[in-house]
Amino acid sequence: KTAGVKAIAGVKPAVSKVFMFTSATGRTLSTLKETKERKKRFAAHIAAAGGGGQFLPSSEELHKGVTHLLMDIGDDSPHARVVHRRTVRYLEAILQGCWVLHADYLARCAQHGAWLPEEGFELRDAGREHRWGGGVGGSVGGSGGFGSGGGSGGGGSG
Repeated sequence: KTAGVKAIAGVKPAVSKVFMFTSATGRTLSTLKETKERKKRFAAHIAAAGGGGQFLPSSEELHKGVTHLLMDIGDDSPHARVVHRRTVRYLEAILQGCWVLHADYLARCAQHGAWLPEEGFELRDAGREHRWGGGVGGSVGGSGGFGSGGGSGGGGSG
């Protein structure tokens, strides 16, 4: 994944984790102020987690070097890690082999002062949950399942 990161304009070469954010809450537009505040907050979380990461601003499509998609699914409960609303960016992330994580991942890493394993924050797809009862891989980017590959953290078989 690191080679892909170097190819993106504006991405620091030494970065191992490249984040983007998306929302599946039905609220499609953020104000400029909210976007700036989120970028500032995420940059502070990355620094507190030990650095080595970068947050890219949202764009029309997922940047090719993104390794982690942070997704607001409208529920902050640690047990609610299920995507009920598939967005284009969510599907792009799966196709690209990114980690698809709950939006609170960076805040939790910052609290611990280190990068935490992505598996505990990985989102599951509601369609999979319903179809297979959540028993196959248990997550979108998990081992051997739909979208496996799990990004730079090595969460699957690719």
